Amino acid sequence: MIERYLSESRPFIFTKMKDRFAVARLNKVCEVAKIFESYVDPEMMYQAVGRSSMVFQA
Repeated sequence: MIERYLSESRPFIFTKMKDRFAVARLNKVCEVAKIFESYVDPEMMYQAVGRSSMVFQA
């Protein structure tokens, strides 16, 4: 899904980050996205992922 988004998006402009904490936060978001990747339904536009909404069906 990420590869498709990147391939269909406009060209990127790379800039420096404000500080290393911003980079760490982005890295953490990537880790969390990878963990929940199997729960993503590509047919749904909005999906909540949080403690109150973590009800998964097998």
